[in-house]
Amino acid sequence: MNIAVGVDGSPESWRALEMTARLAEAFGGHIDVLHARALEGFSGAADDAVAAGPLSETFAALEDQAHDEARNLLDARGLSWSFSVRLGRPADVLLNHLNEVAIELIVVGSRGQGLASRSILGSTATELVNLSPVAVLVVP
Repeated sequence: MNIAVGVDGSPESWRALEMTARLAEAFGGHIDVLHARALEGFSGAADDAVAAGPLSETFAALEDQAHDEARNLLDARGLSWSFSVRLGRPADVLLNHLNEVAIELIVVGSRGQGLASRSILGSTATELVNLSPVAVLVVP
């Protein structure tokens, strides 16, 4: 079973990663851990300006933390996995990944660190449930 999981550093995304690890242990397969570098909300700055500016250090630190936590969890269990950072909205990143790789399941947390995190089901999870051509598991 090939599984894509979105991580953003929120407690919900780490629970999603833990659930993904348990599924991969039970069914085998590969885990694609995806972290979206979403630039919306940064006053319309051009991608190149954000990538070269001081904000890039903050993004890099978040990405390093996400990678380290995924490595610690997944390597300890001997699972096959990869990590990538993609530019874009989290739902778009996960949906676009389906066009590149044969994924059978997407796993996300119920809410992330975005502006809509106060809702019962976050905007990324809602969008994926409505648009994904493959099964989506939303972990509380």
